[in-house]
Amino acid sequence: MLNAKGDELLGDAHKSLKAELERSAEQGGDTHYQTVRRAVEAPKHPMGRQLVDSVKSTTSKIRSQLYGLVQASQRTGNRNRRSGKRLDTRSLHRVVAGDTRVFRSPVERQRPNTAVHILVDMSGSMRRIVSSEAQGKTREQVARESALALALALEPIPGVNPAVTYFCGDSSQPVFSVVKHGENVLNQSGRFMLGSRGNTPMAEAIWYAAYELSKTREDRKVMIVVTDGQPNRVAPCQAVIDLCERSEIEMVGIGVETSAVSSLFQKNIVIDDAAELQRTLFRLMERSLTASAA
Repeated sequence: MLNAKGDELLGDAHKSLKAELERSAEQGGDTHYQTVRRAVEAPKHPMGRQLVDSVKSTTSKIRSQLYGLVQASQRTGNRNRRSGKRLDTRSLHRVVAGDTRVFRSPVERQRPNTAVHILVDMSGSMRRIVSSEAQGKTREQVARESALALALALEPIPGVNPAVTYFCGDSSQPVFSVVKHGENVLNQSGRFMLGSRGNTPMAEAIWYAAYELSKTREDRKVMIVVTDGQPNRVAPCQAVIDLCERSEIEMVGIGVETSAVSSLFQKNIVIDDAAELQRTLFRLMERSLTASAA
């Protein structure tokens, strides 16, 4: 390492990932997964505002809870030092033992500084009706409402940069952008109405999301993949997941009534019913944001 030239040293993991993805896009090969796909913007539907109204109560609850947790984890703490202007009277007993760390000094904790990309499977199987708990809704309705509620809740939290992408259709049209990083979620609410169709081009969607995450400024990158089935192509899907994990993108798979995610993602959650998706996403982000703010 001491004798290595500048161009031989390992650079920033996220910059390396971006360069690797750009090389893949320029090179020939199987376009089903080796090329970084361009997402088509999901069309805006006029029912988007009604969807926002339907999740308003849930969004408000999630936002207040997440915001409160982040604020609590960011509260200024104190550390004892050997010099300073403020005595910590509770630590004066240390002087007897020769420990002069009796001055109190504030310690600022960092904000989350996290980019979150939520990938939602909108393949044909998402049309299935879920349990009575979800009042006869389909999987796609539950997934759509959960993704919107979480994105709206995350957006106002300082240091959090959410995005949502759907994957469905086929290899020629696999990825649909719902909310890009930095976009206003409310303004894109109509795009959440895109319906389920086709199969499960998960590898293409992860390539796209990884490239989008590599362009964000946030230090921490999190990708959450929600699916109810197996990807069209397992081997390339595993390859891009491994690349993301080596490049310090935190990958989490949520399987809706499928354990296929357990063989793809080191961090995975399997839920028995789509009705559990909203609670699962909330708990996942609750742990993630408070851990990153600590």
